[in-house]
Amino acid sequence: MVRAKAAWGTGTVVLILVEAIVRLGQVTLDALPTASGPVLAGTALWVAGNLYAEGYRGFQKRFVPAALDRAFDAEHLSPLRVALAPLQVLGLIWCSGPALRRGWVLLVTLVTLVLVVRQLPQPWRGAIDAGVVAGLSWGTAALVLGFARRWARPTPAASVVPGR
Repeated sequence: MVRAKAAWGTGTVVLILVEAIVRLGQVTLDALPTASGPVLAGTALWVAGNLYAEGYRGFQKRFVPAALDRAFDAEHLSPLRVALAPLQVLGLIWCSGPALRRGWVLLVTLVTLVLVVRQLPQPWRGAIDAGVVAGLSWGTAALVLGFARRWARPTPAASVVPGR
């Protein structure tokens, strides 16, 4: 049941991230033909910064370990907790106080930023979205690889008896 919950919760989050990558990637590709040299240079710097800040530090080092801990959490398994596992993986329900606050503050901040960036004209919107796509791609890959590593771990019951 824990693995089913983990697969459902993590898989749903991965699908959400992939949908955002595809959608924003198209906006980025639409902006490239209209971008000038300085915009392209700024975009390259923005992408590099987002790979480090959002992809590596934000996702790989912070979000992914915590999300996978929540995904593979075996406490209080019930059909409701399994059904709502994606919200738990995102840190929006059934978390400690600080983690819960971080999850909701991040959600509200991201929605606000999306609404603001949507108002920007091309090529600026595409330039910003290029960095977001880079960070989300890194983070999605980190989540998928981290999930595969956790999935491959032996279950505690199988590793308790030596020689089995």
